[in-house]
Formats: sequence, structure tokens, C-alpha cells
Amino acid sequence: MDTSKILDDILDAIYLAKDTTKIFPTFPEHIKTSHLYVLYAIYQLGNEVRVTDISNKMLITLPNITNLVKELEKLGLVKKRALETDKRVSLVRLTDEGFHILDKYYLDYNKRVAKKLETKNIKNYQIMIECIKELNSIISKVAKEMNQENEE
Repeated sequence: MDTSKILDDILDAIYLAKDTTKIFPTFPEHIKTSHLYVLYAIYQLGNEVRVTDISNKMLITLPNITNLVKELEKLGLVKKRALETDKRVSLVRLTDEGFHILDKYYLDYNKRVAKKLETKNIKNYQIMIECIKELNSIISKVAKEMNQENEE
């Protein structure tokens, strides 16, 4: 097979994989995917976390995380409070409803997908992961080389 054709097929598969990360069960209409990601980050970071820690974990700017936290607070999914020793620092924790939403639409969903994967050949997925990492390295290297050439 021609390498330019295989590259086209690889890129098509990667776009499909990216779209796959956006497939979830239908949420209640007021919940966004980004809300679930913030709830999950809080869950992973611990009981009560700083907004800056959420921002750092998710690699999203502090203003964007702050807005998402405000939305989640309005929905009653998180509770926010200022740190008593430094009022500039906001701490956030999941409410019971926030954990319920996270569990139902993210944690349980992931468990079910993982369960389905148990019946598949995991070795194929491990190879896929390594191939994606290798491809990322190759594409990054070529882009860097071209950027350097364009600067000359």
C-alpha cells in the first residue's frame, strides 16, 4: 500500500478517534461535556480542591475554568468557598448531586465501556496506543522541521 494512502487512512482514523471521545449517553439538557470533565478533575484531585489546580490538571485557562465552576455552582453540582487564610484562593468540592451526575454519566459509562473491552483483544489496543504515540512524535518532528525551514 502507498504510504501517502496509509497516512490518509491513519489521519481519518485519528479524526474518528477524536470524535469517539465525544460520544456519551444523553445528558440532562443543562449539562455539558465540559461540565463532566471539570467534575471528573475535581473527583480525581480530591475532596476540596483549588480552582487553579483544576485549571492546571485540565490544561485550561483559569478564566475558562472559573466560568465552568460558576456554571456548575449555579446548577448545584459543586460548592465553592474562599480559603479562610487567603480569600483570593477558591476551593471547590462536589455536591452529592454533582457526584451523582459524574457517577451516572461518566464513571458508570467508563466502567461499562471497560467491561466491553474485556471481551476484546487488549494487545491490539496497546499496539494502537503505541502507534498513536509514535505517529504523534513523527508528525511533531516534521512540523518542527518545516517551521525551522520557514524561519530561514
